Amino acid sequence: TLYNAAKNGGFVAVIGESGAGKSVLRRDLVDRIIREDAAVKLISPSLPDKERLTVTSIIEAIIDEINPNLPGKRSIEAKSRQMEKLLRDSSRAGMTHCLVIEEAHDLTLPMLKNLKRFWELEDGFKRLLSIVLIGQPELKNKLNERMNWEAREVIRRCEIAELKPLNDKLKDYLIHKFNR
Repeated sequence: TLYNAAKNGGFVAVIGESGAGKSVLRRDLVDRIIREDAAVKLISPSLPDKERLTVTSIIEAIIDEINPNLPGKRSIEAKSRQMEKLLRDSSRAGMTHCLVIEEAHDLTLPMLKNLKRFWELEDGFKRLLSIVLIGQPELKNKLNERMNWEAREVIRRCEIAELKPLNDKLKDYLIHKFNR
């Protein structure tokens, strides 16, 4: 589940067509964290065009989420060290962190490879950052090792959860929704 991935350093891609329930799963994750008062901080870069998402924008999103009042460093190297220290200190204080990227099908292959490096941040044996990617079926193609051999190092580490279309279950689904 997304909740387990967020709490335990997982790397998951949720893939499905529009209307398959991806956003419902994300909202359920947020709701469960709130309901259970879980020590999980969700980090979602707000850049709408995921093709333009950069390592720097992710680092800045992490820093801003953990400590929004911290003065920003100038160089990417300084920002990276600042981010790692914030993640480590926050983790040692009992917090877990989960990077959630919606519209992940728009991520570039180099960005996917960089996400693996974020996911590998550790404090001893504890991962400092979980990653949840949410996207359309095009994301499955990007996470296909036969199609993108050069990204195998991230593909082999990412668990894929594929949501199937409702097809002949649409009537049951609508009845369920109306009953709720």
